Amino acid sequence: MPSITNVTDSPGVPITCDYVRGRIGELQQRIETWQVAGMNGYGAQQLGLGDSQFAIVVVRYGSEANVDVWLSQIAALQGKRATVVDDWDATHANLLINRVQVQPKVAEAGNGGCRGEARIEGVVVP
Repeated sequence: MPSITNVTDSPGVPITCDYVRGRIGELQQRIETWQVAGMNGYGAQQLGLGDSQFAIVVVRYGSEANVDVWLSQIAALQGKRATVVDDWDATHANLLINRVQVQPKVAEAGNGGCRGEARIEGVVVP
């Protein structure tokens, strides 16, 4: 089941989600290039692994009270390291959550009564 676990704080209890949508990439080799006036060509330097920004959308259905608790747990992830299990049951570890944007709750008849959603942005860290 999709979830997000705060690994900064103990004990790291998973926050269950109904959906975790978006792509979380892997660390990639970063390259810096430059030019020098009066010389042909380019210089290049490998900087190490990085370029791993991601954005995901998490969704939870339930009663209004349960969605309120879930949204507060999700909002508290900002600035924390986390592990995400996505919709495909793939585990993504070593994520630093830079920003959490909680969306307004929506009434959902037939889906537990309420829908909560948040957009999470961050980077993969080594």
